[in-house]
Amino acid sequence: MRSKEDKTAVDLHFYITSLLRVQSTAIIKECHMLRPRKIKRYCPSCKKHTIHDVDKIKKKKASELKQGQRRFRRVTSGYRGFPRPKPEGREKITRRVGLKYTCNVCKKSHQPASLRAKQFEIGEKK
Repeated sequence: MRSKEDKTAVDLHFYITSLLRVQSTAIIKECHMLRPRKIKRYCPSCKKHTIHDVDKIKKKKASELKQGQRRFRRVTSGYRGFPRPKPEGREKITRRVGLKYTCNVCKKSHQPASLRAKQFEIGEKK
């Protein structure tokens, strides 16, 4: 049988872990990312660290000549309906943000893997 001190220690442990869980979800909900306009990072073509300009990648217009789009147009033409079921469930709360870094020395740009963020902003740090 546990003593009274052991019970209070276990209760205290569960209380603290529940508080930490609540605080961590609150931090995730306030996911706002601010990146500076210029940043120093490694340039693969110069093979050294240089100043880079940071730009957000804009989504370009989808080509009508791609195989998937041609198949979609063929299947939905005529009297048939949509070729696949509509996605169910809710959307993700974060969006993928693609960044393009342009080296100021060699003017080449590179694009690392995208990040997930709820809100994203490029500007100078205040």
